[in-house]
Amino acid sequence: SSFSSSVFSGPDLGSTSTFAPAPATSKATTTKRVPVRKATTKPKKVSRVSKKQ
Repeated sequence: SSFSSSVFSGPDLGSTSTFAPAPATSKATTTKRVPVRKATTKPKKVSRVSKKQ
């Protein structure tokens, strides 16, 4: 819901665009490293969480 609010804000779109990529990349890197080492079941759960967020 946080992303939705930012998107609807309008003026925040600029800051959202800057903030979204950073966390997304950080999460993607961390998520990829963790699942690859831990198991294949984790990436699936992470994907669902990312989509919900």
